[in-house]
Amino acid sequence: MNIPQNTAPHAGEAPLLFAPGTIIAGRYVLETLLGRGGMGEVWRAAHASLGHTVAVKFLLGPPEQASEFRARFVREAQLLARVQHPNVVAIHDFGIHGPSAFEAVPFLVMEEVHGEPLADLFGPDRNPLPTTRIAALFDQILSVLESLHGAGIVHRDMKPENVMRLALAGREDHVKVLDFGLAVSTAQEDAGSRITREGTFQGTPVYMSPEQFQGREIGPAADIYAVGCMLHEAFTGLPPFDAPDLGGLLAAHVLVEPPPMADHGRRPEVSIGLEKVVAKALAKAPEQRWTAHEFRVALSSAVRGTDADTLVALATAERLRAAGLSREERALTGSFQHRGAGSATMSALPEGTPPRVILWTKSSEETLALRDATSVAGCRARIHDGDELPPAFFGDEPVRVLVLVMGDGDDAVARLTRLKESTVHQKIPAIVVFRGSAAAIPTWIRAGAADAIGENEAREGLARRVLRLVKRGR
Repeated sequence: MNIPQNTAPHAGEAPLLFAPGTIIAGRYVLETLLGRGGMGEVWRAAHASLGHTVAVKFLLGPPEQASEFRARFVREAQLLARVQHPNVVAIHDFGIHGPSAFEAVPFLVMEEVHGEPLADLFGPDRNPLPTTRIAALFDQILSVLESLHGAGIVHRDMKPENVMRLALAGREDHVKVLDFGLAVSTAQEDAGSRITREGTFQGTPVYMSPEQFQGREIGPAADIYAVGCMLHEAFTGLPPFDAPDLGGLLAAHVLVEPPPMADHGRRPEVSIGLEKVVAKALAKAPEQRWTAHEFRVALSSAVRGTDADTLVALATAERLRAAGLSREERALTGSFQHRGAGSATMSALPEGTPPRVILWTKSSEETLALRDATSVAGCRARIHDGDELPPAFFGDEPVRVLVLVMGDGDDAVARLTRLKESTVHQKIPAIVVFRGSAAAIPTWIRAGAADAIGENEAREGLARRVLRLVKRGR
């Protein structure tokens, strides 16, 4: 666990429950204190016979709430024992340790996990994570909730501190959901079994749902709301609501609509689809939120860009683009209308798909602008940089045109010669984007270029040159 090791209490703190070397249940030897708080201590321990290390969690609560805390601890052990999921911390043992029933301390033995909490990845001072990485992390979290909710269990304290990103060889982002101390079983009909005193609420206020603040019945939708808050924080660096006191947080979660992610925190580039996915998770009414399964599917679709909102936005942008083209340009580019609301595939040029274009560059900063302009005009453009020959295939589709983007000191003739000497590339037409006088164009044409265009006019005219070559079948 990513908790600073500490084997002795600070000045003024209560003494530790145990000392290093204490043997628990005749088989767990306590080694190092991993952490302590108002509800307990967590130790690293070694199994006396098998030698492997585990984490041992002990109950430590105020005397006046001893029975409540112990019942909650027992409930955590029982619920964890019911959960078998690769992204949930595994429980190995449970028992009572102490010289007498009066002094007995409940303990829970769990797998020891090494890593960092997601809270360390999402702060406002952290670099934003790629959207695909965020999606991979939250797909695992939602998979856990899908399993928990299917088993009638509500976690009730989902937050970045309770999700650990493990350091596993060969896996960048494998997570474990921790701390089931506030979890409840929805199958329990006895309200007293929920171990929450009347007039109180349980959870972490920044991630608590409106119904938790209001003391209403808590169901799976409360976990969905908490994960919605976490997802908002993952994209923006900030939770959707914050306030200096509990009253301010209560009012915000219960009464205020969450701010759009694009207007909050880091002001990231967030698609309409992702905004709507998070907004639905943060709906005030529990019945209006996703189920865990629906949340997983919607998040995956929004990240891939296959959700209905993104497809509509793309279709609208294409209609606006086509409206601005001349008759000649429309004849060259064709009409790229979407085939249907459930498909991200575009109809295409007479050949069947928008032409695949590789921009081969070594140093030009203009290449990104050229790629975007070429893509908007109806091509599928990709940048290839370096000295190695570019690929001849764009995924499963052959490259239709190679564009040599020339920077200072680049030798277009040498690069063209390499292309023509390659049996894979020699049939692919090449366009040279150059800097300098147009007097050099004949030299590049003689060297094998199908066309050439000056850097200053390439952003507006390159796509037309590409589409003209494709139409001619060059």
